[in-house]
Amino acid sequence: MTSPLWIGAGEVAALVTMPEMIAALRDGFRRGAVMAPRQRHEIEPADGASLLVMAAWAPGVGRVVKLMSAVPANRARGLPTSAEIVSLFDPVTGALLAAIDSAALTSLRTAAASALAADHLARPDARRLAVFATGPLAPWMAEAHAAVRNYDRVTVWGRDAARAAATAGAIARRLPGVQVVSTTDAASAAADADVITTATRATVPVLRGAWLCPGAHVDLVGGYKPDMRESDDATVAGASIWLDLRSAALDGAGDIQQPLAAGVIAASDICGDLADLVRLDGPARRMPTERTVFKSVGCALEDLYAARLVYDRMAVRRSGGVA
Repeated sequence: MTSPLWIGAGEVAALVTMPEMIAALRDGFRRGAVMAPRQRHEIEPADGASLLVMAAWAPGVGRVVKLMSAVPANRARGLPTSAEIVSLFDPVTGALLAAIDSAALTSLRTAAASALAADHLARPDARRLAVFATGPLAPWMAEAHAAVRNYDRVTVWGRDAARAAATAGAIARRLPGVQVVSTTDAASAAADADVITTATRATVPVLRGAWLCPGAHVDLVGGYKPDMRESDDATVAGASIWLDLRSAALDGAGDIQQPLAAGVIAASDICGDLADLVRLDGPARRMPTERTVFKSVGCALEDLYAARLVYDRMAVRRSGGVA
């Protein structure tokens, strides 16, 4: 029996490009997978510490289990806010194929899912991207969105000017030839953008609908619990709303759950999820001035197809072949 592979966080990005991950998720949402209900266990409510377990399986692809330990309070300690691992098992024998340190894998597949949605929802002529994030996910988000649209300018917003500038520098290194700037003025950053991606842990909205230009596409990534919210009511009111996974986003995302409870939006305003988007022959946008919103909370299907892609590449490399 072949020994399982250990794939470190530093190896993930070297094995797979962003366009390849976007293509893998497109194929994954077309093919589908069985997903077990995610389990979240609150460990220490005072600092938000929790354990998250996600699992999915599909014939011919494999079985995957992800375990994540999240401690948001670690940011103040100068430590990573989460540690996570993905285990990939053979689809027939159930043998362990690989264990993957999945911090980079999660960032890569999260960003790729947003780009997959934006490929169907953002205006084809989108040229200005705003990134409302200064954490580790921010450079991945910019790289992913730039894989599906030709951006001339990326603006990074953050409350802390130094962190925003550092994040802008990291993004500029990934996107040579693109103008990348930073700001602490959220309103101007949003107003100047065709696409806005947010990846914060906000519980009070950092993005307001009044700031958005006609035809903007909004990509909400950070909030994954009912009390977390990155956008206000005006952002989603009247917008065409799409989700990564309908059941998960409706149950756990404050950006959707709160305006639904307040009557600002109705269930009928939810146009569909990524499985619906990838079945379309082309864009889902109906008119240039339409506002589109994509809300993701992450799902185990993404982990399954992402892990399988990374494992296949590593297996080829270890065998001496060419990936």
